[in-house]
Amino acid sequence: MVNSVGSLIYDFAADEIHICETLHEIALRAVNPDRSQRYPSVAELGLAWKEANAQ
Repeated sequence: MVNSVGSLIYDFAADEIHICETLHEIALRAVNPDRSQRYPSVAELGLAWKEANAQ
């Protein structure tokens, strides 16, 4: 359920917000329906996001 809601919110936001391709890929990975393809922790997601923003 959380992933479905997260995906729905992301899909809505993606139409309204323009972000770089790297951040877009990170967000898509974070809400991937296949749990094995998601970040293993929020800490790793946050690190990927921070590193992408630093570039």
